[in-house]
Amino acid sequence: MPGLEHSEHRIEQDDTISIDYTALQADAQREVEAQTAPPAPEVVTPERSPISFAGGMGHNQERNQRITDHFRSLGHEAVEAMPNPDLRDVPEGYRVVSAEAGSQIMRRRNSYLETAKLDTILISSLQQEERAKELIAHLERQEKGPVTHIAQSADAQNAILAAYQRPDLFDKLVLLFPSGMVKKQVRTEYMRQVAQSFRRRGEKIPKPVVGPDTNFETPTSPNSLRERFQSAREKKLAQKESGGYTVAASAISAYSSRLLSGMRHGEQAPGVAMVLGTRDKMMKPDRILESLISANDVDYVLVTNTSHGLRGDKGLADEVSGLVNRLDTLKVERQAAQSRGETFTLPPLRERLLFMPDVPESERERLRAIANAVPAEVSDIPKIEI
Repeated sequence: MPGLEHSEHRIEQDDTISIDYTALQADAQREVEAQTAPPAPEVVTPERSPISFAGGMGHNQERNQRITDHFRSLGHEAVEAMPNPDLRDVPEGYRVVSAEAGSQIMRRRNSYLETAKLDTILISSLQQEERAKELIAHLERQEKGPVTHIAQSADAQNAILAAYQRPDLFDKLVLLFPSGMVKKQVRTEYMRQVAQSFRRRGEKIPKPVVGPDTNFETPTSPNSLRERFQSAREKKLAQKESGGYTVAASAISAYSSRLLSGMRHGEQAPGVAMVLGTRDKMMKPDRILESLISANDVDYVLVTNTSHGLRGDKGLADEVSGLVNRLDTLKVERQAAQSRGETFTLPPLRERLLFMPDVPESERERLRAIANAVPAEVSDIPKIEI
């Protein structure tokens, strides 16, 4: 039947047209979605700035270089360690900046006494200010651009002084067990705590395990009397070459928390992280957290269950390296927000506390509560002339 054949043929044609039309619609829809969909986020690899290291009292150029070399072995580029401080003409006195009396140069004893009376903005030894100038000159000579400066103990003071004056030289500051962060309102109480730090009471603080697998500075313990004598002699020389008692006194006297806050509120502010030890009698984590002017003065705080200093601990050095990587990632997130015209906001400080696995949970909660009480932001940041 010719009519039936024609009808079937027509239906077949209609089905084919329908299928082609649906395919065209799908193609058009995909083209529209491709035009309106946001572009896939670009994966940005953080640029790693070279590391420099300064270890504070007892760390001369040779020892700082050994530690710098260890960070090189962890995959970081690094600049050479600073020369030892020039001790031929060590300046005396302390710069005390207060709201009441402005900037004054005082002797050490007077700076002790006045701290408890004045609304202190800054206390810095003139020796530390000279060391900050030496740090700036050293980084300028290296010609490697902004660095990640890892500064420990008393050297954290001259690091903050230098970064406050020349933030363009510093990409990041990692402050290990930093001295000079706590305002000593009650001098006798503070000196009692310092005295306690030099003698053990109550809980015995375990000595760090020494061995090639755990310690990059002391792979073996000195056994013979000759080895012990040589080790003691090297330590004494390193203390003298790093500044000796002058540096130790500056660690006890200084107050730099407002300087750190001023640096962080300025242009080109570097990233900042701290490492604090629960067994550190002098630079206690709770007192340093309480002394922060603003929660935004630091990006991360790593809390360890150790006493004062890196001391060649490989595990802790690995954590410091990881902390540097975190700051790199945070920098990329800041830059991405700025490129979108958005304001980058840090999470609450309590969420930026990081803990080594052996820090007890009770201590974690206590420090989180202290961090929660640090003001999120402040508006009155005085300009300090150094």
